Amino acid sequence: MDRDEEFAQRQAERTARRSARTGGERGTGGSGILSAIGEFLATVAGLIWRGLCALGRGIAAFVRVAVPFCRRYPKQTLAGAGVVALIVAVISIRGNIAAARSDAYNASALAGAQQDAQALVAELSDLTTDLVEPTSTPKDQWKKGEMPYLYQIDPQYSHETYSGGRLRHQGCGPTALSMIYVELTGQTDKDPVAMAEFSTANGFSTGQDGTSWALMTDGAAMLGLNGTQLGANESTIRAELEAGHPVIFLMNPGQFTSSGHFIAVEKLDEDGKAVVHDSNSWVRSHKTWDLSTICSEAATCWSFTSAE
Repeated sequence: MDRDEEFAQRQAERTARRSARTGGERGTGGSGILSAIGEFLATVAGLIWRGLCALGRGIAAFVRVAVPFCRRYPKQTLAGAGVVALIVAVISIRGNIAAARSDAYNASALAGAQQDAQALVAELSDLTTDLVEPTSTPKDQWKKGEMPYLYQIDPQYSHETYSGGRLRHQGCGPTALSMIYVELTGQTDKDPVAMAEFSTANGFSTGQDGTSWALMTDGAAMLGLNGTQLGANESTIRAELEAGHPVIFLMNPGQFTSSGHFIAVEKLDEDGKAVVHDSNSWVRSHKTWDLSTICSEAATCWSFTSAE
């Protein structure tokens, strides 16, 4: 064998030994991992088995003690079982009550949030609408038997002076009486400005504080109207409105005012709700109101008829 062949043979032997050694190591490594996993599973299985055995022994011991006890003391056993059942039932009921209260609270909170949101939207809508100064019913449409919509904030009236200020701020009393006057007489000579001048000339204007209550009785009599002061009693006022007698309310702070404010109520609609003519708000004048709401916020009121 020459040297080249000898060298090649030695190289082949070295490669074979290296391959055998590498394969053996890999084989040994794989077997080691599988062995470790097997040992772990065996340990877990052993622990589970010992636990089950301990549980079984405990159950058996309990049965050995409980069965004779139950046979010997059946009444006590039943009583104990009843107590346990009662405790479980109470815990369950309390849990259900707590869950129901939580659900009710969440529902109430949601409903409250929805109502608050709706109220805010309505308030913003009212504010936006009232930013546009409303136009009163034109004088050529005034007629007996119908109450016109007259606004102290109407630009044609609002800047006139009254009671030490402007009609837009102080003129709710004369404007309310002007609407009543038109409905009951059909006359067109007392628009809000003319009624304010009448109030001032006859001493019913109170300096920078609006209008005296006497305008609704003594002043009305001077105009050919009968003004009768009523208590804010819902049934009495309902009867007056059903009889066709319009009413002026003096409102306390509430949904109509933050201080004090005269509003006119023309009649009740088919649903028994009040048709309001609020000289300071187009929005409040164009929706109907529960008479109970108005009465609850009113300081007093007057019903009116024609003296003719």
